[in-house]
Amino acid sequence: MDARPFEVLHIGDHYSYDYESALDAGLDALFLDRRGERQGPEVIGDLREAVELIDGCA
Repeated sequence: MDARPFEVLHIGDHYSYDYESALDAGLDALFLDRRGERQGPEVIGDLREAVELIDGCA
């Protein structure tokens, strides 16, 4: 994959390994929390929410 960091959106379900690590690498990231344990603008409950967010940016 030949993408620049600002062209990537990482979505992961482990807060530290997926979400925080992606941010540390300079990527945009969303945290997939299907259990509803966290809240915030970076948290989604299912992948449909990610699609809605991405569609809203286009």
